[in-house]
Amino acid sequence: MKLADGGSIAKIYRMGPDHYRAEGFFEGESFGSIEASPTKPYAAGNLNGMITALSSKGEVASWIAKVRPTGPHRETLADGKTVVQVTELGDERYRAVLVGKDGRTLATMEVDGERRFMSAIKVGSLWAVLETDGSGTSHVAR
Repeated sequence: MKLADGGSIAKIYRMGPDHYRAEGFFEGESFGSIEASPTKPYAAGNLNGMITALSSKGEVASWIAKVRPTGPHRETLADGKTVVQVTELGDERYRAVLVGKDGRTLATMEVDGERRFMSAIKVGSLWAVLETDGSGTSHVAR
């Protein structure tokens, strides 16, 4: 699959039931991989602002992240309907709560700067990613 920068590709490997691995390549050289499984159903990677996200169903999305706020904040995501509220829990520890138009909580993500440097989620066609500086990015898959 072609990635958002136009020059990189991702090769997707099925590792088992609901377990996929995506490896990124540029000019034939691997630059990293992400893995999603039943215990971690969504994964994401950030290569200089190019986000690649993977689900445990083998779904992949890639986009270029725009400049975004860091730290505690509130913003509307790429679908124009979902709002994320990011709160700081400690040093490099953040929680993001995705809330729908009706005020209902759709999903929660957390990063801790130790084991989880990025957290990803997919709600419908909306992908969202949270990083350890409190920044978030989102993309609507088409």
